[in-house]
Amino acid sequence: MVATKAREIAFKTVHTTYAEGLNSMMKYIDEKIEEHANKGNLSVSFNLKSLIERFIKLSNYTIESTVAEYIKSQYEKRFFKVYIIRTNVSPEKTLTIDW
Repeated sequence: MVATKAREIAFKTVHTTYAEGLNSMMKYIDEKIEEHANKGNLSVSFNLKSLIERFIKLSNYTIESTVAEYIKSQYEKRFFKVYIIRTNVSPEKTLTIDW
């Protein structure tokens, strides 16, 4: 079995695809940015693992790294500042987007 086939089987079990999950996640992040900006905030933060579990539904190190870099690159293209932070207190990463 090749990796692409194994990935396809895994995503079929959760009834989504990587692309669908990623698109839904980006839409959600856009909505949260707008919501926070309307409240007068200059940033919004997300737990990266929670985003992945909610929208992509499958996770491993590769997906987490890829999603983090994808979000960072997409928002920096639109002149946001993106921080991916991991502290000694928790192994989970926090994604903060400033404007």
